[in-house]
Amino acid sequence: MTLGRWWRKDGVERGVDITSKTTRCAEKLKGCGKRKRMRFKQEVRECTEEMERLRGCHDSSNSWRFKKAQEKHARLLVQEEAYWRQRAKMHWLKEGDLNTKFFHMSALSRQRVKKIGKLLNEENIAVTTQLELCEVALNYFNQLFKSNPAMHDPVLSLITPKITQEDNDKLVMPITREELKESLFQMHPDKAPGPDGFNPAFYQHFWELCGNDIFEAAQEWLERGYFPSSLNETNICLIPKCENPTSMKDLRPISLCNVLYKMISKLLANRLKGCLNKCVSEEQSAFVEGRSILDNALIAIEVIHALKRRT
Repeated sequence: MTLGRWWRKDGVERGVDITSKTTRCAEKLKGCGKRKRMRFKQEVRECTEEMERLRGCHDSSNSWRFKKAQEKHARLLVQEEAYWRQRAKMHWLKEGDLNTKFFHMSALSRQRVKKIGKLLNEENIAVTTQLELCEVALNYFNQLFKSNPAMHDPVLSLITPKITQEDNDKLVMPITREELKESLFQMHPDKAPGPDGFNPAFYQHFWELCGNDIFEAAQEWLERGYFPSSLNETNICLIPKCENPTSMKDLRPISLCNVLYKMISKLLANRLKGCLNKCVSEEQSAFVEGRSILDNALIAIEVIHALKRRT
């Protein structure tokens, strides 16, 4: 298997950092993917021409070649549709006929809608070049997330501990391979990838190949208490809140983390679910499974409505 050789260098490689393996696979797959994407239409046309040439030939040799061309043609169409479905991010469409054209148009539409062409900087001057747009975004986030020194101890000292020793033992116990696999397969396969270029579908499909390496690396990271710096890198995607955004306040930032990072954070979140209801009060209608953040707003609306009806 080609990917297996890339992952382990002919199956004999041991002890190499998993980030190096993903980087090597990404470089190899990037080249293959680029060549394949550019050849979709050409290969489909070649298969169509081959089938037309062989149509009507009934001898065994030509019948076999026609069948092979037909199978390759169908496989190419499915691959092309999968490529454009990933680009379109239409997760609601599950089954049906080939929708390559629909996905293609959806991908182009998403690209047009989410393109940022102009922003206002701090001096309220419109900028349009890529360098200036990046500078506006960088200054905005630097200002938004700058450190704000404050004393938390007086507040924390007034909080009564809710987590018991038994809860804490469950939270810090060594992770298992089954836990890690469960956190991976809870993700949607086609979610946007992080800086390493891999989406959850890659690790889900090749879990038997790379699962042990991921588990061993995750154990090491959690024991020492920090991730490799490259794994902690995150792409920030700006999603427009309105048509033709002109200010950074019109854009909603989305963090695109590496899947390896998300697997571990999801594993820890799954553990935290068991005791989160002890930490979050009943009045806070969020964060706990089964509660909705809209509950308090609905209650307030109903109270105001009842007060207005009183005479």
